[in-house]
Amino acid sequence: LIQGVKGVSGESIRYLFDKIVKPVAAWQHGIELENRSNQADKSRVPFELELLDAQFNGQQHGDEIRVSVGKDQRIKCRFRAKNLSTQKLHLILVHFSDQMEINVLYNNEIPPTDEWFTITLNEQPEFKLGLKASDGPRVVHRFKLFASNEKVDDFLIHQDAMRIGEIVALTTERSLFLDETHATEPIDWFAKMITVELVSSSDSVSNSNAVLASGQIKINGHPSFKANVSLSGGRSGARNISGDSDFYKGLERQGYELINFSMARGELASSLEFSDIQNGQSLKETPLHVELNIPLNKNEYIVPVVFDGEHLLPVGDTQKDSEGRTTIQIDHFPESTNKQRSVFSALKMYFFKTVLQEKNVNQLHRVDFLPKGRVGMSTEGISGKVRNAKRVLLVLHGILGDSRSIVECLHPQRTGEENQIVQNFDLVLAYDYENLNTSITDTARLLEIHLLSVGIGADDGNELVILAHSAGGLVARAFIENGNGKSCVDHLVMCGTPNAGSPLGKVALVRKVIMFASALSLNGFNPLMAACPGVLPAILSAVVISKELTKTLEDLASNSDFIRNLNSSPDPKVRYTMLAGDIGQLANSEGLLNRLIRKLDGWNLFHYLFNGAPNDIVVSTASAQDISGTRTPAPEAVEIGCHHLDYFSSANVFAELFDKSRLPHIHG
Repeated sequence: LIQGVKGVSGESIRYLFDKIVKPVAAWQHGIELENRSNQADKSRVPFELELLDAQFNGQQHGDEIRVSVGKDQRIKCRFRAKNLSTQKLHLILVHFSDQMEINVLYNNEIPPTDEWFTITLNEQPEFKLGLKASDGPRVVHRFKLFASNEKVDDFLIHQDAMRIGEIVALTTERSLFLDETHATEPIDWFAKMITVELVSSSDSVSNSNAVLASGQIKINGHPSFKANVSLSGGRSGARNISGDSDFYKGLERQGYELINFSMARGELASSLEFSDIQNGQSLKETPLHVELNIPLNKNEYIVPVVFDGEHLLPVGDTQKDSEGRTTIQIDHFPESTNKQRSVFSALKMYFFKTVLQEKNVNQLHRVDFLPKGRVGMSTEGISGKVRNAKRVLLVLHGILGDSRSIVECLHPQRTGEENQIVQNFDLVLAYDYENLNTSITDTARLLEIHLLSVGIGADDGNELVILAHSAGGLVARAFIENGNGKSCVDHLVMCGTPNAGSPLGKVALVRKVIMFASALSLNGFNPLMAACPGVLPAILSAVVISKELTKTLEDLASNSDFIRNLNSSPDPKVRYTMLAGDIGQLANSEGLLNRLIRKLDGWNLFHYLFNGAPNDIVVSTASAQDISGTRTPAPEAVEIGCHHLDYFSSANVFAELFDKSRLPHIHG
């Protein structure tokens, strides 16, 4: 969050663009500004920063300098340059701050000289740099020197600082916005930049342990991996653009809680920063162990996340002991893609707490679609609604998700006028069930009991359509083929159902699939996990600790007794439609999703999981369509370009779901 405006109006929109977007663009443009048609030799104007205090040893890579400083320490510095060209040059030194401020510190005409001269800042030959309390553990100063054969007016460059994080309340008085475009004659110029990164003095990871946050964090020693490590601090409410902004607020809306390791009121200590990383490749053979001494309840889990400047990425295998303490085993760190990050190898790790919501599982709900896209779910009065309904839709979720997430995606105000499936039914029901430690067969029996209790069964006079996701389709099939569902279900629509099994049925592959699904969820590509963020960490932790599958996951194995028995069941004479996702159809698309897939080496991962066969990252398209075509009516299979967690938000899927000729029982 850089800035925001209260209220929605034409005035607030103008403010956003003129006072926020344009200054941010100008700041970014100024940092990247280069003259591609320059004819002068840039090497003829040497430009450097001197650290005048011997106690500070700065590390330098090209034009980037990193210096470790302690609290209240200040570094005495000086800029100097030469003009080795054959003409007078106008030198302009500009400072780009983390608050989007652009200040001209020096603007003078310099004759040719082979002697070093000091570039004074506000007429002072020396200046000091340091970390303020509000800066946190890191601040970046960008100094850019422009050399021109013509004088440049300062006012064209200057920009005031922004109040990062502020929410502005506009007055009723109309603001005056000026067009800041200026026409100038072409001049020959070039630019050189020095970036100074100040980081707080830190502990280090080496052969010995590193302990931070008064013992709340311990990083075990490593024989090869080395890095400096520090805990981000600062005052609550302090923000600067060199940080990762308030991305965590989006996760908090999903049910994640950012952990603050600080004991002091008003202090923030929420990220673990690794800098000057060496031998990172050694983690593949010998993982790094981070221990968090934060007691957790039975249903609470910690999710470690790295923000690389573009995506949120889960990192490491997480498990907790009997006392609730957490150990994270890290076998690699992702690379940063942020153009404003330092060339020094560094990254920040954040820790979020999430809860596997304890609720009355195995519950049948009546769904009410409310204004403004909201959904109401109730267990009351279902029997009466069933008696008065002719056409009923039942929604079943899978292992990765719950029913509320699906019905929210189906809300008429979200799907659009042309895709309003729920308005073709008199009643929409949703069934939630325990999806980790209960066999699918037992869940199907409980579903039948719940439906009978509200009057849905043989000869009920209702037309029942089941819309199921993933393993929910297997629950529906078990209810139909091994129970009495064949007498009351008219149509089963399965989205990404592993009819012939899934990689989630193998211990060695669960981690790979869940880690990738977690990345989708953290970056907003997983609407089905919005209401239950604790499911993925719970599955991962259970498998990592026990090295065994949960009961529900066992049923998903292609060679499980459940899959074999289900696929040898007699023909139930019920209409089946199978939607099978193929993420490969999105391989050539552009955007954040495909960049995330490439970053996680997703295409190679999918090839490995499914031996190169088309898939939706959890289920192969072949498995999703693996029901005998000799049944009556013959099952209909449809392949769609989407991933496993996108069946109820993808335009491709809606185009198939709402095709009247394809699903007549939905559209009549």
